[in-house]
Amino acid sequence: MAVTEAKGPKVTVGRKTYELLDYDENGSKVYQDAEVLKEQTKQAESKQAEEKQSVQASEEKEFINPEEYDTMDLNRQSKNTGAFADLPERMSKKHIRLLAKEYGVSLDGIHLNIDTNQELLRIGLTGRVDPEHIGGITFFPNAFRSREELLRTLFHEKVHVKQFKEFGVEYVQNNRAHFEELAYAEENEFIEKLKKAGKL
Repeated sequence: MAVTEAKGPKVTVGRKTYELLDYDENGSKVYQDAEVLKEQTKQAESKQAEEKQSVQASEEKEFINPEEYDTMDLNRQSKNTGAFADLPERMSKKHIRLLAKEYGVSLDGIHLNIDTNQELLRIGLTGRVDPEHIGGITFFPNAFRSREELLRTLFHEKVHVKQFKEFGVEYVQNNRAHFEELAYAEENEFIEKLKKAGKL
């Protein structure tokens, strides 16, 4: 059950706490049960850690350095398969780079990652920035549900990278709701300019 139009990153209703999940198409805040969100995030992070260990083991076994592995893996993928087959935008780093170039979004200092955990299809989030390695952006499967969504995710997360660099990770995270609103405002302005120019 989602709770809308509450103030701040968290809200308590009865004995349950809800956490800010996203904004809907009207700009209203959408909240989700904090315990459910915590468990989903925990499962996703656990799956991601397992996949990372598998990748590292493969690299060590075949003596492939990370840059070569990056090129062989999500750079080369020609189409989405399995649980992601219905996503119209190709889940590859190369595709993201081409999209960024087409719309004039600089990727200087940005490291791209794609989380292929299919459980994330059930979560409304489309991406996140890495607070421990500033410049790292991870795209979740739902970012690839349309060209506009992928572009929005890239631009939005880049704004967070800029915020981390300008204000510091701790300050941004301690004032998450405020910086989320700023990021959404910049994202919407960017997308509207493209639409008015007939480029999107």
